[in-house]
Amino acid sequence: AKYAQEAVLAQVRQEAQQYRVVASVRKAFFQTLATQRQVQIRQELLKNADDALKTTRGLLNVGQANKPDVLQAEVQVSRVQADLRAAERRYRGHWKELTAYLGIPELAPATLAGTLEVDEGEVLDEETLLQQILTCSPQLRAAYAEVERDRIGVQREIAEPIPNLQ
Repeated sequence: AKYAQEAVLAQVRQEAQQYRVVASVRKAFFQTLATQRQVQIRQELLKNADDALKTTRGLLNVGQANKPDVLQAEVQVSRVQADLRAAERRYRGHWKELTAYLGIPELAPATLAGTLEVDEGEVLDEETLLQQILTCSPQLRAAYAEVERDRIGVQREIAEPIPNLQ
């Protein structure tokens, strides 16, 4: 019975490890998806900043703007370009992390499909979450299996107070 309980314990630990891997992949996916969205937003901001710079230069040519306005627009373009480069670096890093978790490090970056918005119907209350954790947690099941294994070992030790050395 003790060894059967150890087999149950090993199975529960394997299930816990599987959950950890799945959670890590999901986390890396959503980090990559969020960073991908940041890159897209930064690209749109750069396009807007370029348009603003062109407009400001046009206004300078007709006398509606002055040189400091153009310089300010150029600074804004430079800032957005720097933000875009930083977001692209973060995206590449998150992509490498995701492919490492997937076990396909040679996978080329691609556009991820998904949504970052949370559906209001999916939000669970604290009591439901607590009950789900208490009933489904592999760590708790592993702890219960260890306790049961140790209880069986104690029962055996009580039944055989003097060991048979032969």
